[in-house]
Amino acid sequence: MPKANRNRSAGHTWERDIVKLLNHFEFILPETGTARELSQYYDKNKVDIVTKVIQEMEELGLAIQAKTKTTVVSYPKLLNELNDRLETKLKLKSIPVVFHKQTEKVGNRFMPRGKYACLDLYNFLKIFLHMYCYKQGFKLLETYFDSIPDEDKKSVQSKLQKLGL
Repeated sequence: MPKANRNRSAGHTWERDIVKLLNHFEFILPETGTARELSQYYDKNKVDIVTKVIQEMEELGLAIQAKTKTTVVSYPKLLNELNDRLETKLKLKSIPVVFHKQTEKVGNRFMPRGKYACLDLYNFLKIFLHMYCYKQGFKLLETYFDSIPDEDKKSVQSKLQKLGL
């Protein structure tokens, strides 16, 4: 197989692997798919992973670009380019993230060396703050859980179990 086809195939496989991984968290990010499948507009603007309900991508705040390479990726350059496209062309306030699968050539095969999610520090802290707020919200919910109508308690308990709380 020519090198260009191998690289393209490896990139598409990595995108599908990310989608499979994110679909394990469908209670947070419903029905994730590759931009090639779901939205040519996002695909042309370097966003590789989207949700089937595009608006949820903005609510969650993630725009993912997938890379599989043997070399180190220029994260600042990719993140800045993706952020510029999000703000100017796509008009989204999503957080740009690069999912990088680093490989190395062993014999005539490419073997995974590591898988990384890269984002700038400010955006990491923003996500961290949201997690903290959710955790505090769940503590507050526990305090007032008995005041929730009985017909709603099962639904709330089910959702909390999915979140591991």
